[in-house]
Amino acid sequence: MKKRIRRSTWVDPKYQLAQAAVGVAGNLLVAVLMAALMSWFYLLVFRAPLGVSHNRLVPLLVAGAVLFVMVGSAYVSFRRSRALAGMVRKIGVVMSAAAEGRFPDRPLVFRRDDYAAGLTGPLNRCLVEMRHRQQDTEQAAARLQKLADAVRGEAIVGPAVATLLEEQIGELCRREDRDEA
Repeated sequence: MKKRIRRSTWVDPKYQLAQAAVGVAGNLLVAVLMAALMSWFYLLVFRAPLGVSHNRLVPLLVAGAVLFVMVGSAYVSFRRSRALAGMVRKIGVVMSAAAEGRFPDRPLVFRRDDYAAGLTGPLNRCLVEMRHRQQDTEQAAARLQKLADAVRGEAIVGPAVATLLEEQIGELCRREDRDEA
């Protein structure tokens, strides 16, 4: 049985609320302009006094429609902005950990509806390359430490030290050349 993960709607409230505010403000502006246009047409067409009571219902219907559009646009905005905010947060967490030398066990994967899901390939290649470079650095440091211990213990002296150092430097340069190719 697949475990169902509950996702929070509020991934980055600052960004998501600003995104929703822009959508709601745009819809509110359109609603106000539509109401002004409707009242202008109403006054233009119906100059004579009207005694029909259904005209009192029109402002309530307009207010209800405006409220529905506002709530609907806020909901859609939260859903869409969550996809971007969640992806950016995930990238931030993974890259911060990688900067500290902790790499994810599995490749980075985004949801199908995330805006920049195409970044997974380059990010995963970058993380693999960073991991390889870290391993190369650790191996080189271990070999140099072994060499330093051998020199301290006088197991090797003089030209042999220079030869071993040149070999280590050559190996590091070959790795750099291979990585650039």
